Amino acid sequence: MTKSKTIALVMLGLMAVLCVINRSLADGVSVDVLFTTLKMSKSMLMLGCTAVGVVVGVLLK
Repeated sequence: MTKSKTIALVMLGLMAVLCVINRSLADGVSVDVLFTTLKMSKSMLMLGCTAVGVVVGVLLK
């Protein structure tokens, strides 16, 4: 595994810890996906977007 991939995975892990610690059920938002609407906390939405961004960045490099 290259150094950049390792750094990206560590950063994703830190973001996951931060989002899980700050998670609360009261801050829910509705997210429209292709065929349905999901209700999730803002921190989990942020974690998902971060994970997708890291994956896209690693695949494009």
